[in-house]
Amino acid sequence: MKPTSAHSSSSSDSESDDDDDEINKFCLNCRTRGDFLKVCARCKSVYFCNSECQREAHKEHSKVCVSKAPAPLNLPKGMPAPKTEEEKKNEIEIETKRIETKLLPSVLNNNSSSSSANKTNFGVGNPPEEALVDEFEDALVFAITNENESLERKCRIGLAHVYLYSSRAKEGLHYLEPVVEYYKREGTVEAVEPHVLAAECCVKLSSLLGDEDEQKEKFKERCKVELAAALDAATEYTQKDETKQAEILLRCGICLLDGKLFDKAIGVFIQASACAEKLNAHGIAARAKNRVGHALIQMKRPSDAIVAWKDELESLEKFKNNDDVKNESDKALDVKKAAFLKSMCHGNIFAAYAFLGAVDDARVHSNLAIINAKESGDANELKRTLVQQKATWDALNRDDMRAELEKVSVE
Repeated sequence: MKPTSAHSSSSSDSESDDDDDEINKFCLNCRTRGDFLKVCARCKSVYFCNSECQREAHKEHSKVCVSKAPAPLNLPKGMPAPKTEEEKKNEIEIETKRIETKLLPSVLNNNSSSSSANKTNFGVGNPPEEALVDEFEDALVFAITNENESLERKCRIGLAHVYLYSSRAKEGLHYLEPVVEYYKREGTVEAVEPHVLAAECCVKLSSLLGDEDEQKEKFKERCKVELAAALDAATEYTQKDETKQAEILLRCGICLLDGKLFDKAIGVFIQASACAEKLNAHGIAARAKNRVGHALIQMKRPSDAIVAWKDELESLEKFKNNDDVKNESDKALDVKKAAFLKSMCHGNIFAAYAFLGAVDDARVHSNLAIINAKESGDANELKRTLVQQKATWDALNRDDMRAELEKVSVE
């Protein structure tokens, strides 16, 4: 049955109204049109592409942006009355507290060795969930809308973190720029985090480019600048918190290592290790010594790398016997974690000895890597250890040594 002409006219009018609405919607900052635009949360009269466009237009728009006075309505029975200004103020305070005490720590605590119920489990190879990215984007818009500059800076840092681990380092660096510029003027301990994070973004972006790309060198130079600023801030502002200083030094060293600036990286790792050992923070010291070994291997200095990794083993032994951990279940976890890390460390020493031709020493550390992998209770670590050792002997054409590993049970 064909529709009547009256129905056709009504449908056409409705479509025309929708088209008119689309024509009238455009970004106040860049004049872009589209169905993705977000309305101003306060006045509901203008639109923006994203939080960046909102921020650009904020100075002028704020002069005329006011909440629309609710038109007098005869509300149907049961419909809630419009919120009062006091209720709106309370909602803003509640949301601000939630962002500061729950959302931000869920990301910013990831770089700390301290335990936290708010930590999220993401990092290299394990990107954050898209919902977390959306939540940080919304939090930044909330901070900008309510003109909370301190919260805005924190949200930008948090958003840059999740962008970095979502393979969106370029966007992360973009959102960090206003924060970095702010802390260039206002030097405080809070300057450390944005500088280190900017350096991490630069390292990531540099690693994605070919050696012939001129942008690669620019990102490397920017990384050096940001790390220098971070190290200066860490030295100046974290003297009373040496644990924080050790963690910052470790992150700076990892940036330098990833950027293949090996000599500088080793120097920073040694500083981090020394700082951590003064506080009996043996986990941080072990991580720093581990990275020293990796830097030396890439510099083709396997004998020196072995020395660094043996130093790491000493720190891991102290970590396992940490008397500061009073809870028995925590101690058990530390023992298993130490065994896991010792397995990896012995595996590194094994490979270095094997490539040096020191077969007897290699066999000793091969066995210790397997023993610790079993003690860790992690079946995957045992399998990884055996795969690594078999591949090493294959590369050296040592079928006899590979055959010994075939006898090891993975059950």
